[in-house]
Amino acid sequence: MSMRTDTGSETKQVLTINDIPPFQWQLHLQSGELIGDAPLLNFLGYAKNSKLTLDSLFKVFKAEQVTQLKKMVKQTLVSQQSCTGTFVTTALKSRYLIEFYFDLDSQQASDLMMVGHLRLLKRFPQAAQIDEIMGLIFASTTSGMMLLDADHNMLMINKQYCSETGYLEHELLGKNIQVLKSDHYSDDFYNKLWSKVDNCKIWSGELLAKNRQDELYTNELKLRRLDLLCGDHYYYVESVKLDVSANLFTNYELPQSKQHLPDKQAFTEQLAESYNELSTNKTIVVAAFTVKSSHKINSSVMQWLIAQRFNITEHSAGLGLISDKIYCAYWVQNKDADKINILLQKTVKTLSQGDPHDLTESLNVKINMGVSVLAVDANSPVQLLTHSMQTLIANPCSDEGAIYYFDSRFSKRFNKKEILAKLLKEALKNDQIAVHYQPITDIRSMQICKFEALFRVELNTTLSYNTQELISIAEEHNWVSEIDRKVTKIALSALPLLQKHFHSLDIGMSINRSLANDRISKCCLEETIDILLDSGADLSKVTIELTESAFFENIEWQKMWVEKLQAHGVQVALDDFGTGYSTFSYLKDLAVNIIKIDKSFVTDLTLDSNEYSMIEMLTKLAHKMGGRVIAEGVETIDEFKLLSRANVDEIQGYIVSKPQPLEIILSASACPIQKELLKLIYQPPVTTVDCLMNREFSHISSDDRLFNARKLFNEQQQTYLLVINESQCIGVLNSADMLAALSPYLETEGEQKRDILTLEKRVHQVMNKEFPKISANSPVASLEPIFLQRPDAVVIVTNEQSKSCVGVVTIQELLKYKLVVKYDPLNDCEI
Repeated sequence: MSMRTDTGSETKQVLTINDIPPFQWQLHLQSGELIGDAPLLNFLGYAKNSKLTLDSLFKVFKAEQVTQLKKMVKQTLVSQQSCTGTFVTTALKSRYLIEFYFDLDSQQASDLMMVGHLRLLKRFPQAAQIDEIMGLIFASTTSGMMLLDADHNMLMINKQYCSETGYLEHELLGKNIQVLKSDHYSDDFYNKLWSKVDNCKIWSGELLAKNRQDELYTNELKLRRLDLLCGDHYYYVESVKLDVSANLFTNYELPQSKQHLPDKQAFTEQLAESYNELSTNKTIVVAAFTVKSSHKINSSVMQWLIAQRFNITEHSAGLGLISDKIYCAYWVQNKDADKINILLQKTVKTLSQGDPHDLTESLNVKINMGVSVLAVDANSPVQLLTHSMQTLIANPCSDEGAIYYFDSRFSKRFNKKEILAKLLKEALKNDQIAVHYQPITDIRSMQICKFEALFRVELNTTLSYNTQELISIAEEHNWVSEIDRKVTKIALSALPLLQKHFHSLDIGMSINRSLANDRISKCCLEETIDILLDSGADLSKVTIELTESAFFENIEWQKMWVEKLQAHGVQVALDDFGTGYSTFSYLKDLAVNIIKIDKSFVTDLTLDSNEYSMIEMLTKLAHKMGGRVIAEGVETIDEFKLLSRANVDEIQGYIVSKPQPLEIILSASACPIQKELLKLIYQPPVTTVDCLMNREFSHISSDDRLFNARKLFNEQQQTYLLVINESQCIGVLNSADMLAALSPYLETEGEQKRDILTLEKRVHQVMNKEFPKISANSPVASLEPIFLQRPDAVVIVTNEQSKSCVGVVTIQELLKYKLVVKYDPLNDCEI
C-alpha cells in the first residue's frame, strides 16, 4: 500500500512498510557463508557485498530470540520443511516486528543450501519517541511519581508529586528523598525499609511524610527497585496522598445491649456540637488511643472498663469507639499547653490503673495515644479526628504506653522519650551508670552458679520510667554498645569480689551483649572479646547472653561470633528464648551453651499448660545437645516446683533474690529461702521391680520326679521351673540342667535302665539352689548388675515381708521395659 501527498502542482508518493519487499538471503551450510541482498545488508548496517555468517544475521536480535531462531534452523534441517516465526529486532535506530522464514533449497540439495527472508511487519516508535511517550504518561498520571538513583536522590518528579508536597520541580531535583521524611520514624526504620526494597525489589504501605510547609500528611507508597543489565539500579516511587488510612474508619457493630460507648457517628456528632458552641478562649483536644492488656478480656468488658475509668477522670468529656480497636476522646480546655499535657498524663494514668477504690485496679492496661489540638494543628472537627488518628498509627506502639502529639512543638515540649534520652545521654557522658547483680541458682543444689550483671541508672527527673524504656531509647540512639561496654568492665571487676565472698572460684558472671547495632558496625562482639581478654578474668567463668530476636537478624554472622567467643572459653547463652522466633529448628545451627527461657513462659505456669510442655521439651532437647536451660522470672513456689519437675538446670528470679547493688550482696549472709526450696524440689517416683516382673510362672515341688518336670517343660515350652515349697522359692530347675542329667540315649533303642532310673529322681536333686533374689520394692536399676554378670539368670522376686515368691524377672523382661520407657520422640524428630 502507498500514500499520495499533494503539495501544490506536485504529487509525492510515500512508501509504507507494506511496500517494502522481503529481504532475501542464502546460507551455505558447509562453509557457513551467508549471502544477503543489498536491502538486507543495508537494513542490518553492513557494507554492500559483505560476506556474513548466520551469527552476523542474528546480532540484531536479543539473546532469548537467538535461541529460538537457532531452534528453527535445526527444525528445518531435521524435518526438511520450511519454518516461520515472528520476532522483534532493532535496526537503523528503530524497532521492527519482522517475519523470519527458513527453508532448504531443494534445487541445490547437493550443496546443502538454506534460503530465507526477513519481512517487515510493523515499525515501532523510535527510542526518542518512546521516551517522549513515557514522559507524557509520567507527567499526566493522577499518582505522584518519582525516579531515584542508587543513593535515593531524586532524578525525575511528576507534577502530581509536586502538588502533594508543595515543592516546585527544581526544588526537589537532585535532592535526597529524606527531605520529605517526617520526624515520626527513626533512622533504623528507614534503613530497614530500604533494605526491604533492595531484598524483595518492592514494598508498599502507608507512611507519614512532610510537605514544603513542614506539615505532615499520610501517603500510600509503592517502592520498586529497577535493576539494569549494565549493573546499575534505580528506584521508582509511586505515591497517593491520603487523609488517613481508610481501614481505620470501618465500624465494628456490637449488639446494642453490649455497646457501652458511642460509635463513630455519635462521637463525631458530639464533637461537632462542642465545636459549634466553643468560646474564643477555649480549644478542643482530641486523643485517639488503643488499649493493650496482658490478660484476655472480652471486647465488651474492655469497653465497660474504659468507660468506667474515663468517667472518674477530673475533666471527663466525650468518649467514643471509632473502630473495634481504637477509642477516641475529646476535651474542651483553656489554651494552656502545660495544663493540656497534665490532663492527658492523668487521663492515661487513670485509664491504665484505675483508682484506689476501683475493683478493677489490679487489671492494668497500656494506653498509646495520638493527640491533635484545635487551632494548633487542626481547624475543624474532621481534622482533629484525622490528625489524632494519623499520629496514633504513625508512632510505634510502646509496651509501656505513650502519648504522641501531631504538632512537633508539643512533642518536643512534652515527649517523655526525648526527655529521658537527653538525661540518659548526660548520665552516660558522666559515667553515672550502675550495675546490679541477680543470682542464677542451680535448681538441684540451690547453690549460686553465677550472677547476671544488669544495667541500672538513676536519672534526675520526676518522670516515671523503667530500665526497659531506657534500653529502647539507647537502641534508637545507638548507645547500647557504650552501655554494654561499661557494664562489662564493671561486672568483670566485681567477679573476684563475689567469688571471695561466696568462697568459690566457680562463681561466674553473665553479661548481656546487645546485637542491635551490630547490623551497622559489626564490632560489638569483637570489642567484647578485647575487654574480656584485657580483664585478666578466667573466661571459662564468663557467659555472654545474646537476645534471640537480635540473634536471628543475621544468623550466619552471629554463628561465627558464637564460635569465636567459645574458642576463648566463654559460655554463650541465648536469652529470652520464645519471645522472638521460638523455633527449635534454629538450635541445630547454634552451638550455644545455655538457653534462657523468657519470664512470659514461666509466670503462672501450670502442669497442663502449653508453656510447661514447651519448657519440658526444650529442656530435653538442650540436654540431648549438651546444653543447659535457665528459667528467668521465677517468683512463686508453684513455678519453682514445676520447673524442677521439668528438669530445668538453673533458675533466676525474685524467689531467690531481686537484682541488687554489689555492696548489698557483699554485706549479706546466705539467703534462708534457698534451704527451704531444697525441700520442695520435685523427686520423680522410683520405678520398682514390681512394675516389670512376670507374675505368671510355672512351678514344681521339690519332691516331684524329673519325669513330671520333663512333661511340664514339653507342655509349656518353658526353659525354667521355679521350685516352690510353702510359697517360697527354694530353687530353679533349668531345662538344660535336667537334660544334662539324663542319658543321651533316652527314648531310643539304646535306652539303658539307668536313664529310666534318672527320671525317677527328685527335683531337689537336680535343681539350682544358688539363684538371685530381689524384693518387689527394689528399684529397677538394681537388676542391671545381676544381668551384667549373668545374662541368663532367673531372678526370683519376693515379697518384702513374707519373703514369698511373687514373680520372676529374666533379661527379656528388663529389655522390654527399657524399650518402652526409654522411647523418646525427640530421638526420631529432625531438628
